[in-house]
Amino acid sequence: MNDVVEISDVDDQFGVLFIFTPSKKDVRQLWLSLNKHEYQEKICLDSLGVFIQENPHIPTSHQCHTLLLDRDNRVVLVGNPLASDTMWSLFRRTLDNMLAHDGVYVSE
Repeated sequence: MNDVVEISDVDDQFGVLFIFTPSKKDVRQLWLSLNKHEYQEKICLDSLGVFIQENPHIPTSHQCHTLLLDRDNRVVLVGNPLASDTMWSLFRRTLDNMLAHDGVYVSE
């Protein structure tokens, strides 16, 4: 995930947000872990599961829990860019396209 985070460090048009949806019994442990590892990225702690409730179309597969959004928060790409070289290449091409068009994906 560091490769994706590094892009956000270099380009201020791209940001990374991690959404954690722990069970109620795991919230304290999550906070302890984040503090222990000095987690520096932006996070959203969704302990009520609102994100999933409002986005029921998102598959349960963990590979589909990485979303690339455009400037208007529309999903442009679904899939973990770290899952394979092919996915990383698709992610980079899509992101580069959006960065060249002020945050909007333009079909090629």
